[in-house]
Amino acid sequence: MKIHRFFGSAIDNFIVNPDLVHQIKNVLKLKKGEQLALIDESEKLFVIDSIGSQKIALSPIKELVTNNANAPKVILYCSIIKKDNFELVVQKATEIGVTKIVPLICDRTIKTNLNFARLEKIAMEASEQSGRPDKPQIAKTLSFEQAIADADNNDVNFFCDKSGLPMTINKKTKSIGLFIGPEGGFTDAEIQKATSSKLKLTSLCKNVLRAETAAICACYQAINL
Repeated sequence: MKIHRFFGSAIDNFIVNPDLVHQIKNVLKLKKGEQLALIDESEKLFVIDSIGSQKIALSPIKELVTNNANAPKVILYCSIIKKDNFELVVQKATEIGVTKIVPLICDRTIKTNLNFARLEKIAMEASEQSGRPDKPQIAKTLSFEQAIADADNNDVNFFCDKSGLPMTINKKTKSIGLFIGPEGGFTDAEIQKATSSKLKLTSLCKNVLRAETAAICACYQAINL
């Protein structure tokens, strides 16, 4: 049985958030006796007792425990690309399990504006859909140089470029950074900065990938190493 998960809380075992009530009642059309999970610091399982016009009554069942505490954190440093494509990256990276998404401005970045409220909503809905008990952080936009400095906090960083080697990590690795360039790719100057900063040049496959495809592939490879 599929358990629908929602980011929100129950106040005295009642859901009163209008948007959440609408989604449960009118969009998903859940009924009395069905189960759902609410994520608010922890994830808790409830059964629906009744559904009213403005609130939903619940009975708690148990707190759910996740088993990914030892999984490495994956931070995606992704150049801002076309609106729909960047939103696709946020959605799929969330489903795969990325911890943090950092928008980048690189030399060949064309688009620089982002609707962060929409990105947060996409990440939340993707987290609920995929069943993950948390949602990734959507960080503020960084320049390429700022991102390299930020990546010093990671155990290992992969700079995705066709000239690199396949991705490998040590089993003790706790945090992984992934750098994805814009539609036109990284410039030679950026590649030089990356290699001099000890970022590992990494090839995702033998073919040249679109930026959004590269981001999704890199996230999947890093999560599943």
